[in-house]
Amino acid sequence: MKKILFITNGHGEDAVASRIIRHLDLKHVNIDVLPVVGRAEAFKDLSVNIIGPKKILPGGGFGLRNYSYLIKDLFSGLIGKVIEQVRTLRNKRWEYALVIGIGDIVPIIYSMITECKFIFVGVNKSEHYRKLAFNYTGIEKWLLGKYCRLTLARDKKTAHALKNIGINAKYVGNPMMDAVQTIRASEYQRIRKGRKKVIGFLPGTREDAYRNIEDFYKIAWQIEQLDKKIKFIMSSPPTLKKQRIAKINMPVDIPMISDFNNVLKSSGLIIGMSGTGNEQAAGVGLPVIAFPGRGAQFNNRFASGQKQLLGDALLLLPRNSRVIAHEALSLIYNRKRMAKMGNAGRRRMGKPGASEDIANIIMEEVGR
Repeated sequence: MKKILFITNGHGEDAVASRIIRHLDLKHVNIDVLPVVGRAEAFKDLSVNIIGPKKILPGGGFGLRNYSYLIKDLFSGLIGKVIEQVRTLRNKRWEYALVIGIGDIVPIIYSMITECKFIFVGVNKSEHYRKLAFNYTGIEKWLLGKYCRLTLARDKKTAHALKNIGINAKYVGNPMMDAVQTIRASEYQRIRKGRKKVIGFLPGTREDAYRNIEDFYKIAWQIEQLDKKIKFIMSSPPTLKKQRIAKINMPVDIPMISDFNNVLKSSGLIIGMSGTGNEQAAGVGLPVIAFPGRGAQFNNRFASGQKQLLGDALLLLPRNSRVIAHEALSLIYNRKRMAKMGNAGRRRMGKPGASEDIANIIMEEVGR
């Protein structure tokens, strides 16, 4: 039986990989997964073998975007973890019929270490970004053009740009949108009327989330002082510890919802500090408000990059609870502006259904 390896570089990438794996014919292939960061929660119900070290670092994979967290990662064993991951991959050279890298340059390089043919799923990279490392860098383009069998871009604009420089690139849709339940545009206005006055908070899935939750409670309190009709819900990802959340000062009652889809379906507006979550919310037609956080992930650079990616779907504000509260109320009562932002998000995030198409591409490649 042939073997396939998935190399992922974050929680969102884990979710994409798990969706693709669910469409694979597991009677004919064995699946290994190397999650570069995170706890690999997305794979716990799948018949896959997790390889590599399990150590979790403070930066949560965002150390290169926040140097203070890079230093913390270094003191927490980053170098040792990388060495162990590389050793794991070198020990498995030539073992796989196909390797699928999902994320950024790290899965690209790790895929090359296996010396197996590989496909790259570029869920993080887009030509909509104008910042270095959020779009495809020169070294990434060179590596993909020289060593990668196929690059699956997250949007048409990016696929077109890669093709123009000789990279074998293709767009089959955005696999990020397969993990959420989409709402047809014709239904959006009808559904939104019933949830218009509900604000959903997305704190993210990594260590930063606890600080983000603290900020969200301050914002909710400010909103409640201005408008008692507004209701709130908050996403509670399985990666977060309920005991730590319970210790946070909670001046407002906000139900914590573990089902991410239910948060999106129940909300009329999202205030989010999540990478993948914000994008998925925009993709189903929800206006998104974001602001630079206090942790490693959603810093100024990341926030401005996400604004470039999502365009008019995202309102980027300073980290000021009073300002955010006023802007959220102004937006949630402006039907025309809400609809415009929702339509912009759908356009930027693209169509669902890519996971099954990518799985078919993988099986075809394995069979060659």
